[in-house]
Amino acid sequence: MGWLFYTDRRVKSYADEKAEITRLCTFDTDTRKTVLLKASKVGSTWYAAARVTIVDGSPVEDATYVTDEDGSITFAAVFLTRYDEGCWGYKDMEESAGPVEARAPLGLLALLSELKDPDSYAYAWRQRCRDWAAIPDYGEGDRIKLAAPVT
Repeated sequence: MGWLFYTDRRVKSYADEKAEITRLCTFDTDTRKTVLLKASKVGSTWYAAARVTIVDGSPVEDATYVTDEDGSITFAAVFLTRYDEGCWGYKDMEESAGPVEARAPLGLLALLSELKDPDSYAYAWRQRCRDWAAIPDYGEGDRIKLAAPVT
């Protein structure tokens, strides 16, 4: 899918963006309810954990996620965002769609439901997020020792 831009310029700040991400991840239908548990912005990308429940209390049946003990599932959503001539836009993806951006915080990953298939896009995406989080945070002036000389 493509990008969606808001030409009315209603999204102007971090708070506006977070409110819009919350709105996009929180909705009800006749049978399901989805709520945002956590959203984090890294660079220009928003990462969100959204929990899905069935209105009548029955467990959520899903091909990708293992149903949690309370009958819900929690998945990750990735929102690429940018401003173009003052208009805010986003492109949303679910973690099983194989997004390239993979810097979701570990605290957000901890909220997600287990996956049924260890060979899935979602599993690989979560691992890339963990790999990114494992990179040391070097500060200016830190000295590092390379395993082999640079030639």
